[in-house]
Amino acid sequence: MCLGIPGEVVSFLPGQAVDMFLVNPPHPDPRGPQHPFSIAGTGGHDTIQIATRIRESVWKKNLLEMPLGAKVEIEGPWGEFVLPKEPGDVVMLAGGIGVTPFRAMAEDASARSLLHDLALIHSNRTPEETPFLAQLKRWMLLSSSWPERRVWGPGSLSGKSSGSIGTCRTISWPRSRAFATQSCTSAA
Repeated sequence: MCLGIPGEVVSFLPGQAVDMFLVNPPHPDPRGPQHPFSIAGTGGHDTIQIATRIRESVWKKNLLEMPLGAKVEIEGPWGEFVLPKEPGDVVMLAGGIGVTPFRAMAEDASARSLLHDLALIHSNRTPEETPFLAQLKRWMLLSSSWPERRVWGPGSLSGKSSGSIGTCRTISWPRSRAFATQSCTSAA
């Protein structure tokens, strides 16, 4: 979802977040009108992109039922969960929609040809549930920030239970939950 902020240049560091407040939501929410979101990227100089999985909460029901163009209030950006200023090894570990700040970092690293050595370990139940899969694949294949053998996911990056596509390496877990150990992370 892209949020427009007319007439204002949006400035943020990839990895930062904002608080979104729904204005006049259709249903009262006992948790209040506020929800934090990692910034997923930008759609232009006056927009930010956020992402969410729709779950059964009043807040997300309100978000879904609000008309396109409805007013929301944004506070931020805030947070220091950003790439280091100096190039170096960066390991990013995410599950599901938790990949959102890493999507912004990957987009930035690719666009600016940063010299960071990025590795993403991203877990999802199925490839179809993997947020930003096509974009992440494209950035990994085109950017020097993603060296070969440094991207793993349990079937989520190739659409298979194991194998590789370009610089994307996937591994299959023997069960639904497992610990990452030296033996599985050095398998590439």
